[in-house]
Amino acid sequence: TLIDAFFDGYLPARLEYQLQLALAEQHAGDAAQAQALYRQVKDEATAALAAKPDNRYVETGWHAALGLALAGLGERAAAGAQARKVMELVPESADRLEGPGWTYYSARIYALSGDAEGALSVLRHLLGTTTALVSVENLRFDPAWDDIRDDPGFKALLAAPAKAP
Repeated sequence: TLIDAFFDGYLPARLEYQLQLALAEQHAGDAAQAQALYRQVKDEATAALAAKPDNRYVETGWHAALGLALAGLGERAAAGAQARKVMELVPESADRLEGPGWTYYSARIYALSGDAEGALSVLRHLLGTTTALVSVENLRFDPAWDDIRDDPGFKALLAAPAKAP
C-alpha cells in the first residue's frame, strides 16, 4: 500500500500510522501502548462518525479505521460489523475503482480480529480479481495476517499457485 493510498486518501495518513504502530507495539509485547493507540483511533473514529460525514468515502474511511481499532482492542463482533459496513457503503459493484481498496480494509479487519473465515472469503475474492491490492507474497509477510496465519484455509491460500494476469 502506498502512503497516499491509506484509507484511499480520505482520512489523515497519521491514522494508518497509528494503527500500524499499535500493531507493532502489540507484536513487540507492549499491550498497554498498543491498546492506548487503538483506543485513540477508536475515539477519533467514533466522534467523526457521530458528526455524520457528508461524503460516503470519508464515512467509509472512518468505519474502516474504527473496525481496525476495534479488532486491535479484541472487540471481534463490533469489528466485523464495521467490516461489513465498509463493503456495504462502497461495494465493488458500484465502484470498481475504489471498491476493492475498501474491500481490502475489510479483510484486514477480519484478520486482525482473528476471524479467519471472514478474512479468507474476502481474500479469495480479492486474489481472484485484477484490481486486487493484495498478493500472496504480501500475505506471507504482512503482520496484519498473523492472527489467522495458522488457519488451514489461510495456509492453503498461501500455497496456491499464483494466477497469471
